[in-house]
Amino acid sequence: MIDRSTTVPHVGNWRDKFFKEREGKYQVEGCFIESGALNNKSDEYGIKRNRHAQIYYNSVRNRDKQIEISKIAKNTNINKDLIQRVYEHIFENKYLLESGFKQFDPDFYMAQSWQRLR
Repeated sequence: MIDRSTTVPHVGNWRDKFFKEREGKYQVEGCFIESGALNNKSDEYGIKRNRHAQIYYNSVRNRDKQIEISKIAKNTNINKDLIQRVYEHIFENKYLLESGFKQFDPDFYMAQSWQRLR
């Protein structure tokens, strides 16, 4: 025997019925407007994203390196030495690339990742 409250009626499996009745009735597709985001829709050829990456890489390179590394180490709980190696790899070191001996070109998605780490 199952004990039930005598003041609240038992209504069976109401949740399943509730959602089954509403299934497919309410659609939200196409109801959202994306604004401000740099993506393939708003920046089809990546021009704005490339420009953003260039500006951001320059701003990182012009910051105090040790402060930058300390902030990321604090936010991520990752060893400062490792963060410093990553920083140098991305923003300072030069490599023999297809286009010559140089630093990596700024990359929009790397810039966003670095921003999130800060």
